[in-house]
Amino acid sequence: MQATDARAEATGAALAEDLVWLFHELMRGTGGRVVEALNAHDLSLTEMKTLHTLNDANGGEHSVKDLGACLAMSLPAASRTAEGLLQRGLVARREDPSDRRIKRLTITAEGSRVLRELEAVRLAGVETWVGGLTDAQRDALHAALLTLRADAGATTPEGPAHA
Repeated sequence: MQATDARAEATGAALAEDLVWLFHELMRGTGGRVVEALNAHDLSLTEMKTLHTLNDANGGEHSVKDLGACLAMSLPAASRTAEGLLQRGLVARREDPSDRRIKRLTITAEGSRVLRELEAVRLAGVETWVGGLTDAQRDALHAALLTLRADAGATTPEGPAHA
């Protein structure tokens, strides 16, 4: 944001623009490392998003159809993505007991381990960016984030949000 009065410029559009700037700043320091980690695990961005979706699922599972809807993918694309992750042991699949046509997916322990590794890479890049802030900037950002987390019901710093 520019050096003008921040409160006066906190319109929805200006704030959105500033958040996109922040996102780009954070990704600039982590993007290459995250891509390297994805390549090391032979994962696409879609597969990473699929693992995050399954990891964040209420009840720990999604049907292939629901997974596709969450990720704005067609049913065939969701099925192919799930199949690739299944073959690598990153997700597990079972038939729904009430309807055998429905396949339910869950993330495996190995899938969770890979996600933790990817998050560690992302976190290291963000920590580097935060290290470049002044004490006043860091304190202001921390205070704002604590307020947002509290309002969202997130009371602990564990488990960073997923893209």
